[in-house]
Amino acid sequence: MRKTKQIFVIVVALGFILFPISVIAGQKLNINTATIEQLQNLPGVGSHIAQEIINYRHEHGPFQKVEHITQVKGIGEKKFEKIKDLITVGEAK
Repeated sequence: MRKTKQIFVIVVALGFILFPISVIAGQKLNINTATIEQLQNLPGVGSHIAQEIINYRHEHGPFQKVEHITQVKGIGEKKFEKIKDLITVGEAK
């Protein structure tokens, strides 16, 4: 049981390490399919705003442009400037 917990902690830690590396490598986070956990890895996006993004998707459908994320409560121009190069609405390039 203890070994399983250690493995889980290592896997979660690797996820936090590898997410920024994938962004550096040119892989952007698809805000139309991202999970709440993935969204929380974006700068300035905590659990509340991540849930707001998911709620917005469910109510309005997929984002058509990355700029449309500013329509989500809690994401203004300053926050958008921090995340715009890390997100996409389609397939990662």
